[in-house]
Amino acid sequence: MFRLSAELTEPVDPKILQAAADAVLPRFPSFRVRLARGAFWYYLEQQNKPFRIEEDIHPGCRRIMKDDFLFRVSFRDAWIALEVFHAVTDGAGALVFLKTLIAEYLEQLHPGLKIPPEHGVKDRGELPHEGELEDSFRRHYRVKPRRQSLGLRSFRLKGSPLPNKESSQITGILSTDALKTRCAEAGVRVSEYLSAVYLYALAEVQKAQGRSRKPVRLSLPVDLRKYYGSRTLRNFTLYITPGIEPQLGEYSFEEILHQVHHLMRYELNTKYLSEVFSSHVSFERNMLIRLLPLSVKNRMISLGYGRIGKKRVSGSLSNLGQVELPEAMAPYIRRFGFQLGANGSIRTNCAVISYGKTTSVTFTRTIRQTEAEGEFFRFLVKQGIGVSVFPHGQVASPR
Repeated sequence: MFRLSAELTEPVDPKILQAAADAVLPRFPSFRVRLARGAFWYYLEQQNKPFRIEEDIHPGCRRIMKDDFLFRVSFRDAWIALEVFHAVTDGAGALVFLKTLIAEYLEQLHPGLKIPPEHGVKDRGELPHEGELEDSFRRHYRVKPRRQSLGLRSFRLKGSPLPNKESSQITGILSTDALKTRCAEAGVRVSEYLSAVYLYALAEVQKAQGRSRKPVRLSLPVDLRKYYGSRTLRNFTLYITPGIEPQLGEYSFEEILHQVHHLMRYELNTKYLSEVFSSHVSFERNMLIRLLPLSVKNRMISLGYGRIGKKRVSGSLSNLGQVELPEAMAPYIRRFGFQLGANGSIRTNCAVISYGKTTSVTFTRTIRQTEAEGEFFRFLVKQGIGVSVFPHGQVASPR
């Protein structure tokens, strides 16, 4: 699960939000589904029951219950939140849905306001485009994949688990201009810079704990749409894993940034990306795998993830970038927020989103200890990037 939210300039009217959701959902048929269990595969089945918004009184990114929609819309004060199961879409697709929902809500709340279908806002009156519903992984499956190296077991944060499998959040608000200025001086992109800062913070925690020097790696989602010209609103994301090998020696931040920069530039091209995601598609297309009962597949995947998958990375960072809105819509929005769901194996996740003059960085963790977050934000301050930190996701409204 992951969560996108937007703070409006006035409290949310629940009745109008429900009407907006009812008006928008037919435009997004790929969202109107539930997870069904077949003999050989799970599959997405059309959901026919009415969709209901809810008050935002529960912990974020909680589990979806059986037969429910695979997303939820909630409200609290001036906030509208969208939480989505990743099988439905990724962050980019969810942002399109949230923008469109808020545009419809604002038009119903303010008669006479017209918000054009641009900057990711869809035309609520038109039918869904065929390209929005396609499985772009299958469409762009081209090459026979090579065997992927599984790599060594990575460093993972240790700590005292929060009770009842709960999670906690810490959000830092940065100046977007200061962040971009620092990135321009270093000749790197924002995602490369923040990834390097996160790797540096994790490496510092490992060093302070005096433990064996294991690899430190991040899981970074890549929106594949811009590489393949896809219009799909379904999940079309691949993960790359930049990292460092502390057993080879000490890394300065500049060395980490240099390594992350060049690795990401090397891997982010269609030839490399096609080779990687084709390995996932080929697994699904394998006739032997297709004929295995679902119970056997579940066991195989669970064992594989437990022994290999969850040990490959130390943390994850997802950056949705700068949110752009239609000019008529922008005056009604103060800020966007982004949060990744808790993960039992990756103890700390980082989600980044920018809007206007601020960038929001939210860490979600399943342990009490906050050393990694502290190292991350202290490093940014040392680099001249001011940070306002708010625990538990309670971010003050900028005025």
